[in-house]
Amino acid sequence: MIRSKKNTLRFYLFSIWVVAISLLLILTLASSIFNPSLFWPFATLSIGYQFIFIINLLNLILCIYLNRKIAVAPLLVFLLGFYTMTGFYRPGIFVKTRNINPDHTAKIMSYNCRLFDFYNWASNKKTRNDIVDMLHKENPDILCFQEFFDSDEIGFRNLKMIDKTMGSYFVHSEFPIILRGKDRYGMATISRFPIVRKEVIKNSDSKMNMCLISDVVIEQDTLRIFNLHLQSVRFNAAEFKFIQNIEEGDANQRLVTSKQVLKRLRNGFIKRKLQVDAIVEKIDASPYPILLCGDFNDTPASYAYRKLSDNLDDAYRVSGKGLSSTYVGPLPFLRIDYIMHDEEVIESESYKVIRQKFSDHYPIVCNIKINSTTAEDAE
Repeated sequence: MIRSKKNTLRFYLFSIWVVAISLLLILTLASSIFNPSLFWPFATLSIGYQFIFIINLLNLILCIYLNRKIAVAPLLVFLLGFYTMTGFYRPGIFVKTRNINPDHTAKIMSYNCRLFDFYNWASNKKTRNDIVDMLHKENPDILCFQEFFDSDEIGFRNLKMIDKTMGSYFVHSEFPIILRGKDRYGMATISRFPIVRKEVIKNSDSKMNMCLISDVVIEQDTLRIFNLHLQSVRFNAAEFKFIQNIEEGDANQRLVTSKQVLKRLRNGFIKRKLQVDAIVEKIDASPYPILLCGDFNDTPASYAYRKLSDNLDDAYRVSGKGLSSTYVGPLPFLRIDYIMHDEEVIESESYKVIRQKFSDHYPIVCNIKINSTTAEDAE
């Protein structure tokens, strides 16, 4: 009798746990639809989507093993959330080999290069040279840099360095911060193809977070490139340490740090929402096919990703495989860097993450092809 009661209690507790995780995953999925400006804490769920999904999957497997009818809940939520999960991880069996005709093709790279390690954050004086070697090896046709740095100082004349690496090129750069009259901080879109029009979406309260809009002509086709860097939460070292080990330090210090972390998260989500809305307005008004690259500082389960990927293909989802994480910092398995493109006019293949730690982000690359007939109709 006692054993029967214990088993019944365990069953109820387990059922509550299974249903709670399923509901949490549903809420996490819904967070991408909800406006962060109205209730920003809801948006924080998107950060942990892949972990909640995996817990739900483990619950599903356990329920099936125990032959529990409660398995219906995690199964339905698993099916509901599977597509979002493919933004974090894609098994190789889902990737079809794509052979794009080499005509009208270009290799694209997006990279938050963290100022080419100007401040030697990686404790490696060779970092800039390593980046140069990587660029030479990958040989991209179009480069979208975030946190770009250029200087008149010998050893950090990065535009000249790229000139030697890429050969003839065209540049759209914006440097909102200039120090000592010679150190320039900002973003750059660099292309082997002519850039015929330039525009910048600036943010008054965050100079380094902006969007470069460049019209690039590839043979007879015009492509509108959006190179963007959305608002970062800007955690400092102490805050990263707190997140990694919440139990360290005294209670008062933990309370102060937790408030700082929440404040930074709130500012990040709200500012990114405003930045995304401004960019989407420009995308919708574009007469040309879209190529969108950049550091979103947000995951595939976020409001920012959902809004920006509307009517665009995510190159990773088209031809990428394995783990998609692009952030190298203290928070593991985050995918926050993206290449997206017009879903009708542009095809992509050979997406990959270059897992070399020259920055706190990995570079990402893919090949694209413009379908000229469709492009002419779009114009």
